[in-house]
Amino acid sequence: MNLRAALLLACVLALLPGLAVAAGNDSAVGRLPLAYQIEPGAKPWTGRLRAVGWQPSLAGTGDDRQPLSGLWEAGALLDARQPASRRIYTSLPAAMLRPERLVSLQWPDLDDATRERLDIQQLAWLRGDNANPALRPRETRLASARGARVLVVAPPAWQPGQPGHAPFRVRHAQRPYMAWLGTVDGQVHGFNAVTGEERAVYLPRTLLPLAAAMAESKAPVAPNPCPRPESGDAVVEGAWRTLLLCAFRGGPEDIAGVFALDITEPDAAPPLRLLWEHAATPALPLAGIGPVRAAALSDGQAQRWHAIALLAPPAEPGLALLPLDTPAAPWRMLRVSRQGCDGKPSTAALRAVTVATAFDGTALAAYATDADGQLWRFALGDVLRQQPAPPATCLHRLRGGVVSAEPAPPVVLGTPAQPLVVYAAGNELAAVADGPHAASRPASIEVRAQGAGFVLQAAPGQAQAVGWHLVLPDADEQVERVSLASPGYLVFVTRLPDGRQRTYLVLGATGESVGRTTDGAPVLPFVTGQVSEALPILTRETLPGMTPQAGSAGREVHALALWAVENGVATRLAHVVASRRTGRLAWRELAGPAKETAP
Repeated sequence: MNLRAALLLACVLALLPGLAVAAGNDSAVGRLPLAYQIEPGAKPWTGRLRAVGWQPSLAGTGDDRQPLSGLWEAGALLDARQPASRRIYTSLPAAMLRPERLVSLQWPDLDDATRERLDIQQLAWLRGDNANPALRPRETRLASARGARVLVVAPPAWQPGQPGHAPFRVRHAQRPYMAWLGTVDGQVHGFNAVTGEERAVYLPRTLLPLAAAMAESKAPVAPNPCPRPESGDAVVEGAWRTLLLCAFRGGPEDIAGVFALDITEPDAAPPLRLLWEHAATPALPLAGIGPVRAAALSDGQAQRWHAIALLAPPAEPGLALLPLDTPAAPWRMLRVSRQGCDGKPSTAALRAVTVATAFDGTALAAYATDADGQLWRFALGDVLRQQPAPPATCLHRLRGGVVSAEPAPPVVLGTPAQPLVVYAAGNELAAVADGPHAASRPASIEVRAQGAGFVLQAAPGQAQAVGWHLVLPDADEQVERVSLASPGYLVFVTRLPDGRQRTYLVLGATGESVGRTTDGAPVLPFVTGQVSEALPILTRETLPGMTPQAGSAGREVHALALWAVENGVATRLAHVVASRRTGRLAWRELAGPAKETAP
């Protein structure tokens, strides 16, 4: 098997999460909305969050247009509640002998220092009380989430090779799916993803004065505390927990910070727990740009969990490692090399980061992009045992023009031994091989206009190349999102100068728009990159495959589709069937989790 074929197989075998799941049963998955639409409200500072569904008919060849069904709207549900019934929290800093702690956003629960930064009328407005006509008017209690993203957090997924995670997964298998969204009143909301009921809200104490000032009509809106939410399971104080990681930046003084919440038990009282909140300081110059990543770093004896956040100018470009498992432990900084990919001095700020892990979940490397279109690799395997840690090395540079204000984080495909890192800058994307074949020349992807979109295929004679490089068809097209689609496919979304979007579905290992329309059919090119007004939705439906038996391999088949959701109709833009093999680990998961020891 040649290297390109091995990499393709590794990508297809990887179990990659979909953006939305189509299922036709009575489980929570089957009742999830297919899309969450963020819409403006009647005021510039208000907004709407709508959950919609439709009949995907993913396996068929017809029914490319389906009417939408509105399931719920979060603002309307909030407006129907009494403000006192909402579970809204902030935090107090460590003081005297008391540690940093979560408190209810209620006047009696705040300390004197916090009360000096707001009054009781502002606090009531933040909780949703609209009785005072002198305060900022709003037609709904839900503030604007313009530019933010919804993150759906599922019950814990199977994570083989991680001690103690199996009983944690079983214990929380029935917890509700949650949809998390940040808004411009400084609040991050946790909604039941099926019903739309608000379960919890956190307002970072760093943003509380700005959020309180918003009650006055002429005041600016507060920063969104979590425009790019991130979630994952980590070991905290010896036990597995599900965390929400957020970063924020904005306001008249351009304040920045990060925070970590324990959201393991949304039905508990309280429904969340604060690990820590860090505001940017000269000693810790946080960029406040998400997503913040969770990583299990090895200290030679055990995994130690950290949050990985970006540093901001004027500090040297780099990353901050913030302990999660022992919050009182000191943080560390990692720096990039003084020379960029072209051998010249490089001071460009880092813009986004992704962590690559081994099969047991231990972090191996962090891949970060910078404002000059460079891709940096931070070695994490021994970082806790190195003083100081070696600087990151530059792997690749794209010259696709101005980098987006909020660039898409890199995506890692392949195996730990042969990773393929996909990233974007301006109107270019590249899949860069790391490891033994980092110096190999990537395939050039040709773009051919066809119908309402384009067909993407490797240039003649380059089918065996490792990695790929794509220049988008419009010189002013900017990549905004790069996401994984299961199994083995990538979705990336671009913005055109007129504000419309294009969405591309490609095979991650090759960069080509090729696939099967039905299981067993030949692999053929398909049209992608169609234009839409709103962000398209990816759906995934599991089709009948080979049921794995004890000690033998099985096969899973998925139907993927991209849908444009506009004007009350979902229109299918692309459709492909993908499969992956499953071995004895998959069978063992169905039969029952292996016995594991506590962390």
